[in-house]
Amino acid sequence: MNHGVNLVVALRPEAGPIIEHFDLKRQPSSGRVSIFANEGLTLAVSGLGKTAAANAVEDLNSFSPDQVSAWFNIGIAGHQSLDIGEGYLVHRVNDKATEQTWYPMFVFDHGCSTGIVTTVDQVETEYAEPTGYDMEASGFVAAAFRLATAETVHCYKIVSDNSPATLSQLTAQRVSELVESHVQTIARLVHSLDGLAAGLAARNSRDLLLQPFLENWKFSVTQQHMLFKLLRKAKALGYIADVNSDAVRDCQSGKEVIQKISDQVNSYWSQQHSNV
Repeated sequence: MNHGVNLVVALRPEAGPIIEHFDLKRQPSSGRVSIFANEGLTLAVSGLGKTAAANAVEDLNSFSPDQVSAWFNIGIAGHQSLDIGEGYLVHRVNDKATEQTWYPMFVFDHGCSTGIVTTVDQVETEYAEPTGYDMEASGFVAAAFRLATAETVHCYKIVSDNSPATLSQLTAQRVSELVESHVQTIARLVHSLDGLAAGLAARNSRDLLLQPFLENWKFSVTQQHMLFKLLRKAKALGYIADVNSDAVRDCQSGKEVIQKISDQVNSYWSQQHSNV
């Protein structure tokens, strides 16, 4: 099963350094966002706002519907107290308007500081709470959490403005420079998320192979491992092990199923090689 990482970035100045670093190529798309991709990594430039971010998640999911994906929102944020240029992974996402909250889960060694981001509908200029402020994260996580588990949905925010230096002083070039200064950290996090997606894809492939058999017979944990290896071997050989086949239909136990499939696979292998 295919796997990869989907990135959602609001603005092209934020996305530019990431597109360049990963050598992403623009893709034809009939959706609402610009999509760039390269070998399992896909990026959407969503535009401003939480609705746009949610739309980007939906469009990316439609772009690679059969892929097991991790999801990563990257962008700038204002902050009450952090210095401009600091970056952090988000462990809590608040939506100021709806008062909803989401909690991404860290199951990998990220090596980053973590913090909170509050998504607002209008540009924040007061920085009243000890949090970051953006306009996309809650829309992103709300949409991504419907498609994936909390350990594979994350946000990384880079502080672009605060009380001493407000957003009005920010230029597109400065935004790109801020993201560029974090591109190595972003690349490391993308690599970790890709590993999580690969693990999920492997588990999903295992479940797809095993499920028809688990619904018909009981197998111990050890027997499930044995059956999976056997079914994977059968698939590699081009032999289809079917729960409704004459070979296993009348089996009374998981142990008997494993023996019957093993016999069939060995017989199939012998026939293939005897014809060479």
